[in-house]
Amino acid sequence: MIAAEKVEVKKLPDSQVEMTGEIPAEELARMRPRALAALAKHLSIPGFRAGHVPARIAAERLGEMKILEEAVEIAMGEMVPEIITREKLSLAAPPEVTITKLAPGNPAAFRIRAYIMPEITLPDYRAIVKKELGIAEENAEVSAENVESFITDIRKRATGAKSAGERDGGAAGEGGATGNNMAPLPDLTDEFVRKLGAFTDVADFRKKVRENLLEEKALRAREKRRARIAEHLIAGTTFELPPPLIENELDRMEAEWNDNLERLGLKADEYLKKVGKTREALRGEWRESAAKRVRLQLLLFKIALAESISVPEKELQEKTSRIVERHKGADSARVRSYLTTILTNEKVFEFLESQKTP
Repeated sequence: MIAAEKVEVKKLPDSQVEMTGEIPAEELARMRPRALAALAKHLSIPGFRAGHVPARIAAERLGEMKILEEAVEIAMGEMVPEIITREKLSLAAPPEVTITKLAPGNPAAFRIRAYIMPEITLPDYRAIVKKELGIAEENAEVSAENVESFITDIRKRATGAKSAGERDGGAAGEGGATGNNMAPLPDLTDEFVRKLGAFTDVADFRKKVRENLLEEKALRAREKRRARIAEHLIAGTTFELPPPLIENELDRMEAEWNDNLERLGLKADEYLKKVGKTREALRGEWRESAAKRVRLQLLLFKIALAESISVPEKELQEKTSRIVERHKGADSARVRSYLTTILTNEKVFEFLESQKTP
């Protein structure tokens, strides 16, 4: 273990800290043989096989300053994690290490700058959630008219006509009238619904349509409820966000955007040229949204810690394995990390939604 001297820690804006100190000259001298051996492995000199150059000849060829620089690099590689652990810092991004003074026979001065995770004081999330859960939501029922309208749209699609939601106020027929190009709508028979899927008859089809519409309505209500809860959680806190976290979220948003364009058969550069924008301009438009997403994610993780909410190991392993099997070549560690976040978020929201007004 290498002990740094005169280490000072100073807080900077934007959740950044600066640590300065020195590596004692005797520590660097102790590291010299390791540094020389590491450099000599890649040294090529006529008459010697690579990695078998004698230490004295390697030192003459490399020079003391080069060996000293390597010794400092090795020393910092061991010291930085020790300093971060000792100072109990939780990093938001890899640290930036700079050697500010280096001379043979003298201590080496260094500076470490790092973005750290912000200190978060949670709002009274239980009170926030109880208030939001107490807000009356739209009726979750599905009417007979809703069911029949959906079924009519399906019959119209069977003729090639656009559904009510797809038309721009066009002149396609209604109810049992006509479809595209005045073609009659197919009769709603047992034979017709069996061709659509695993339905036994028209009654079974109507029942399952209603169940699906109910499920969709419940999902939309849940999304609106969770969005309200998220907005109030964010509004109830103030803490600095390290810029690298926002940049990482912008990277994810850009990747999602690229994937969506590819699914539509579009190329990102061509699309940007068409709309007259740059990637930088898009990221600027997304920045506020990215900051909100980061802030919410940090709050959800903090609540998970406060309430001891975690994903069971068995569930995590099973879902990771399924995704890796389905997507050959996927990095299992990255898949696991992604799933941990997604599943933890879901369990936190489930916990919040379980809070009932007394």
